[in-house]
Amino acid sequence: MRKSIACCFAIAAAFGWVTAIPPATFANLVANGGFESGPTMPPSGEMQLPAGSTAMTGWQVTRAPVNLVLDVYWESAEGVRSLALNATSTAGGVTQTFATVPGVAYKVDFMISGEPFTTPTLKRLRVTAAGQQADFSFDSANNWHWAMGWTPCTWSFTANSPATAIEFFSLMTSASSPLIDDVKVDLVTTDVAERAPALALSLSSPTPARDAVNIAFSLPEAGRALLVVADVAGRRIATVADGSFSPGPHPARWSAAGAPPGVYTVTLRAGERTLARRFVLLR
Repeated sequence: MRKSIACCFAIAAAFGWVTAIPPATFANLVANGGFESGPTMPPSGEMQLPAGSTAMTGWQVTRAPVNLVLDVYWESAEGVRSLALNATSTAGGVTQTFATVPGVAYKVDFMISGEPFTTPTLKRLRVTAAGQQADFSFDSANNWHWAMGWTPCTWSFTANSPATAIEFFSLMTSASSPLIDDVKVDLVTTDVAERAPALALSLSSPTPARDAVNIAFSLPEAGRALLVVADVAGRRIATVADGSFSPGPHPARWSAAGAPPGVYTVTLRAGERTLARRFVLLR
């Protein structure tokens, strides 16, 4: 069965040669974005999960029951499973919490479709994170079980705490269900205010890196700057720089001595602004 893979970013593929860290770990902040890990499915290819269920790895069902569906029932966008947000005539949803850096923007990508041969044909859902939201819709009028017309959607939000919960939920009050699959969340690297011309943060070392990591940052004006390294869970691992700096570029270096291999974030805070970069450390 032919799968739609539109709008899937190649970030993970670029690091596919890294054997110590799965590429999806680097590219995607949510676990099990394709709903592939979870309960054993019945031969019918459809399983209803009640509100509160944590049977799908990383996800919790919210609001009302949802349906986990195999591609023996209808075509999935990625892998062999997809998720219907209405198992009944009451709108259901799913949520997951992941580590974020306050003040930094994140990009959400997912695939949307709609249950075929149901009315109304226009399926609607909402995505929320960090107190922000966006609505999406899909017209399932031309859907068939073997040709679901999966369509890519993109949305961005700015984190306001070290942990953010994202929720996808239906806006339908009938059994006519919007469907989602292939959810990805990745760091955009932005700041909380309008970008000043000379504020910058970059990694001088290639990534994946081994041992020491060379960092470069630049300030538009003299002032205090804080440069820290955190692990994938958002825990601070090291303070690389903390003090007053002159305007212009500055080098920095994290020795990474004793740090385990994994995905890390280096964050620069200067005044009211925050920049961040992620990198992989190998041993």
